[in-house]
Amino acid sequence: MPEGHSRRTARLALAALAAVAFLPLAAAGSWPGGGAAVERTPPRALVAAAAGRAAAKLRRPECRELLSDFRDAAGRRLAEVLEERRAGAPEYLSRLIFVDGRNVPRCAGGDVAAGAFPGSPYIAVCKETFARVQAEDPGLAANTLIHEMLHALGLGEDPPTSEEITRQVAKRCGR
Repeated sequence: MPEGHSRRTARLALAALAAVAFLPLAAAGSWPGGGAAVERTPPRALVAAAAGRAAAKLRRPECRELLSDFRDAAGRRLAEVLEERRAGAPEYLSRLIFVDGRNVPRCAGGDVAAGAFPGSPYIAVCKETFARVQAEDPGLAANTLIHEMLHALGLGEDPPTSEEITRQVAKRCGR
């Protein structure tokens, strides 16, 4: 793989996992399920392969340890939040609602692949960028969905930073 290509993939990876960029939309009531800024056509076919790969990773005990690494705003480990929701990690991932983020302003720049507001089951998918990440690095696309699942369980950012979350997902779940 050419060096410039891997740098671009790395840049996309960091930006793809910057869900905090979507927070202003939530405050404005334009988050999926809360306003008209997001198309409601689910990008199921686009995320299907990545979701399958992410679910396979989440079936491994070492990957599920990720849920004990992070806490929600109330201080609960995400593993506890998942237990309260009476779901295993792969099952919870399958419950998330993937929406078309084409009208989300952060998707327009081409640097963000997906985003989630902490505690929301909606994952806005920036189709073009996500498709590019999926084609260049399927493992990263799966990790992107795992990262967004952590936000859906209530994980905020800053702290931890998006980059710290990304590194921990890769450490626990592999590429």
